[in-house]
Amino acid sequence: MPPRKCVDQREESLAARRQRLLKAQSHARDDQVKRMARAGADWADLPHEILVAIFAAAASLALDGHAAEDAASSEQRQEVEWEDVPRVGAVPLIPRVTRVCRSWRDATRSDPAALWQRVDISSGWCRPTDHIISRYCKGGAWAALTHINMADCTKLTDVSVRALAAGCPRLTCLDARGIGPNSNISGDALHTFDGRLTHVTLDRLRPKLKRDVATIVASVASPALRYLSMADVPRLTTQVVLSVAQQCAALTTLDLSRSASLNVQIILPWVALMRGCPGLRELRMTGFGGDLYGWEPRPAIGSATDPMTVYDREMAAALAEAGTWTADEPRSYSLGWPQLRLLLIGGRGHSSVCDGFLRRLLWQSPPHFAELDITGCDRLTISGIVAAVGATTKLKILRAARTCVASDEAMVTHVCPLWGASLRLLELGTLNVQASSLTDVALSAISRHCIALEALGLAGASITDAGLGRLLAALGPSNRGGDDPRRDGATTTDAAGDATATGYARGVVQRVTKKKSAKGVKEKMDVTNDADGAASSNNHSPHPRLLGPGLTVLDVSACRGLARPTRRAALEGAPLATLAAMCREHNLRYCSDPLP
Repeated sequence: MPPRKCVDQREESLAARRQRLLKAQSHARDDQVKRMARAGADWADLPHEILVAIFAAAASLALDGHAAEDAASSEQRQEVEWEDVPRVGAVPLIPRVTRVCRSWRDATRSDPAALWQRVDISSGWCRPTDHIISRYCKGGAWAALTHINMADCTKLTDVSVRALAAGCPRLTCLDARGIGPNSNISGDALHTFDGRLTHVTLDRLRPKLKRDVATIVASVASPALRYLSMADVPRLTTQVVLSVAQQCAALTTLDLSRSASLNVQIILPWVALMRGCPGLRELRMTGFGGDLYGWEPRPAIGSATDPMTVYDREMAAALAEAGTWTADEPRSYSLGWPQLRLLLIGGRGHSSVCDGFLRRLLWQSPPHFAELDITGCDRLTISGIVAAVGATTKLKILRAARTCVASDEAMVTHVCPLWGASLRLLELGTLNVQASSLTDVALSAISRHCIALEALGLAGASITDAGLGRLLAALGPSNRGGDDPRRDGATTTDAAGDATATGYARGVVQRVTKKKSAKGVKEKMDVTNDADGAASSNNHSPHPRLLGPGLTVLDVSACRGLARPTRRAALEGAPLATLAAMCREHNLRYCSDPLP
């Protein structure tokens, strides 16, 4: 008969196990240090090649909050732009390691090209000057430089730009945000890169003269350009957008957010963008044209110059299959962006987005379309949105505050049944644009269909503690348990979309709550689940096919239907498990099963 195990070994708690493992790791580190001391070994004794490899690997690490993108596989890197993941960079890492000891300083000087590939000299890191930039470029230290961030560097002039263009032949990514009226960087100096730049950021472009905006943008526009950001450029004109459409045939990302705010009403040449940039994947236009006047599409929707007026999707498919068109006939049905994945056209002011325009932007029914922001587009109808997006689209992120989507009828009949299984983020109300039309009926539909939801914005909704309690019981992270979230035969979507949506879910609902502290009132980013949720980890989940980590971001600010203690807990950033317990306490009708 085998001996009985000790009770302490069989029932070791998690806290005791953690303490035992930490103690074992500490002893292992002490033993390693002692062995190195006995052998007379030291970090300074490592060969320069190994030290350079270590420093280069440290400089290429992803910054905090981008671990999901950094851990993406080779297949996922095709979906997520690998160059767009923020890295540690050579500054201030390399200058700091050179001051540790002479051996490390000599190692950094032995192979500078392997270390200086990503450099961030933006305002706050250092105080760059033309002399310093020219010295690094002419000395060959930046010969392998590929990314440079020179945002808000007001002391740099055309001398630095020309030195970068001449001494950094591999430079392809340039961040030149904050070129203001006191900046001495001109379009003539940027033109010396000879069209080899692929990623350019010109946010907050405010030169002295209005015509300088067109000159600077034209100097970086080229057929090789893939990423162009012109966010928060008040003097942006229609001619600048037209020049981008005519010169940047390989463009995949275009950011016009909060630009052209000083124009009375800017024109968006959407047909020229479709013809000039057919491979566009991301179009960001949040707040484009300002909140007062907005923007207007040209040609107008339904006009005689609209190339998509005659052809609808069914007729286009029939013509393409029959081949009745000729070479000189306009192929209107071939317009559109078949690779579009992200479309942000929301805003807080006047909106010109109607059903016809949204359908034209999604004319090709892109199969990988995953994120849509139509906040404030009050001219849209729920049937028009469904016809444009498509009932079979796996929509992952939807922001639709102050639209027809933020209503009980739309949530129950269209949004949740069609896209609920794939939604990761759903924003129906914010602190500025509240969802007053939502009630517990919408929460019931979300609880039944949105099984993969990670972030939910319900600011200003007319919900009660009972409805919120059922939602947290159905989708809360405490109900996911410790097993595989894709258990019981659950189906999953593509891994790249999951990683992207999870990365977006970390920073969503940034206007959700406010937290009081000794220093005053400060904004709190989100409401996340912490160790308090472990107490209810054994609760039975009403959904046997839940995906993902569960609901981790929740915005219930300004929800007047909630009890006062619940609202106070949400305002102070209480974890979701605590909110669920308070809903049980303040409402006797709370139950763990969703509404029928």
